[in-house]
Amino acid sequence: MKSVIALMLLLFQMHLVSYCVEPDTVFVLSSNDKGWDVDDLGNLYVYDNYELRRYNRDKELTATFSSREFGPIGSLDVVDPLRPALFYPMFTKIIELDQSLSISATWSPEIGARASSLIGSRSAGQGYWIYDDLDRRPVKFDQNGKPLLQGTSLSSIESGNVLISEILCNGQWMVLNDKSFGFFVYDQYGTFSFKLFSPGNQLAGIGKGDLYYLTEKGLIKRNFRTGFETTFPINLKNDSSSVKVRNERIFVQLGKVILEYRL
Repeated sequence: MKSVIALMLLLFQMHLVSYCVEPDTVFVLSSNDKGWDVDDLGNLYVYDNYELRRYNRDKELTATFSSREFGPIGSLDVVDPLRPALFYPMFTKIIELDQSLSISATWSPEIGARASSLIGSRSAGQGYWIYDDLDRRPVKFDQNGKPLLQGTSLSSIESGNVLISEILCNGQWMVLNDKSFGFFVYDQYGTFSFKLFSPGNQLAGIGKGDLYYLTEKGLIKRNFRTGFETTFPINLKNDSSSVKVRNERIFVQLGKVILEYRL
C-alpha cells in the first residue's frame, strides 16, 4: 500500500512542479467508500452506502452516523459545518445532523417523483434548493418540506436536454452543473444570472465570490460579478476522480487517495 501511495504522490507532483512541493495531508479511502466532502472548518466527511464518518484536520475519526432506514446515501451537504445533511433519493428524504452526527431533523420536500435523483444543496440562511426534474428549475424548500421559492426554469435558457448532476450553494450564489453544457449560475433568490459554457469540466467549489472549476488548462477561479479569471496551472483532469476547493485549500482524489494542498 505504501508503495502505491508513493507512486500516486509522485505522479501528482509531476503535475504540480514549481507550484506545490508535497501535500499537507493524505487520506486513504476504504474500498466501500463512494463519496466525500470537506466543510469550511477543515473536517473531512466520507460516506459509503449507509455510513457517514467525520475526520478532523489531522484525519482522526471524530464521529460516525449509520442508518439503513431510508436506503443508500445519495449525496452529502456540508455547506453548514454545524448541520451536515444527507440526501436519500430512494425515499426522497433529507436527514439533518447535529455536531455529534446525531439526527436533528428528518423531512421530505413536497416534490414527489419530480426529484427522483434528489439533487440539492443547503441555501444561504434557512432552507434547501432542490432541482425539479419535471419543470427543470431549482425550487427552494423549508425544513417542513414546503416550497418557498421557484427559480428560473432552464427551459427558458437552454433548449437541449439538460441533466443536472450537482447543485452547490454558498453565500449569494447557486451553481447548477450539467456535464454536457457547463454551469448555470443563479443568485441566492433563484434568479438566473449567466451560463458558463464549459462541457466536461468539473465543479470544484464556491468561495469568497468566486467559482472554482477544473479544465484542461488547470484549476480556474472565476469571479461571479466581474468574470475575471485566474488559472492555476495544475492539470489533474485525466488523473483525478474528484477535486474540491474549500477555504483556499485544494482536495484531490486520485483513486482511493485524497491529497490536501494549499491554494
